[in-house]
Amino acid sequence: MTGLERLEAVCEEAWIDYNAIQRALPACEHVTVWQAEVEAARKKHRAAIREYDRALTALEAAESEPEPEPTPAAEPGQSSQPTLFDAEAAA
Repeated sequence: MTGLERLEAVCEEAWIDYNAIQRALPACEHVTVWQAEVEAARKKHRAAIREYDRALTALEAAESEPEPEPTPAAEPGQSSQPTLFDAEAAA
């Protein structure tokens, strides 16, 4: 049996189990209310997982960005403004 055939057999078996469970549940008011609560909880859980994934992705992106180079501090007694000498030296 190939891998694809095995997967197909597993899918078939899962469908049979799922179908049996769905057919076994009565269609009464209590079950439909319970199923609605299960679906609401599932949606809430999935939304929380998506939000967590977005936050984690944003955090990882922020951590992977390089930190900006610090600007050198002016030595005591010197101004941080460029001087005419600095402009001539750069030219």
